[in-house]
Amino acid sequence: MYVFRHLRSAALIGLLTLPAGLTACRGTGGPFPVFAYSDDGDLLPKPSSAGLVVDPNSPIEDVPKPVGFVGVPSRSTSRVDGNSRVVLHVYQGRANRLDAAAFYRRNLDDFGWSLDGFDNGDLNATVQTYAKGNETLRITITGDRGKVTLNVAIDPRSGPAQPGRPAPNLTR
Repeated sequence: MYVFRHLRSAALIGLLTLPAGLTACRGTGGPFPVFAYSDDGDLLPKPSSAGLVVDPNSPIEDVPKPVGFVGVPSRSTSRVDGNSRVVLHVYQGRANRLDAAAFYRRNLDDFGWSLDGFDNGDLNATVQTYAKGNETLRITITGDRGKVTLNVAIDPRSGPAQPGRPAPNLTR
């Protein structure tokens, strides 16, 4: 009877600690989920500890995307209208919204874009607007808790036209 009581106590302690152990293994306590997928079903790679850096293979030559972010072709378009490009590219990656906003503030001036304004009216989105030549760039950053969506939109501005560029190619 004595041995049976100890076995029953050990089993009860094991059952009580099992959920805590499984939670620790899943990693739900950290800022990033164990697995994250884009809206098109692509696995998003884990972020590096180095923070967000410019991907040298960004689909838009003068608008960088962070390394580890993937394109969402089902939600992306681009075309050239005369001398202007009209682009909406959507990228998703594992980061937080503030790091993504800082990435663009830190890097876009190197590509010739000048900050035109911020719109922080929506608590769930960060919007940055930039200008260059006859184009306006609007970056809308949404999401958090490990998965961020970047909406990159380029539209023509009013003013004198400048020579156009080829439309960017968003590939997987």
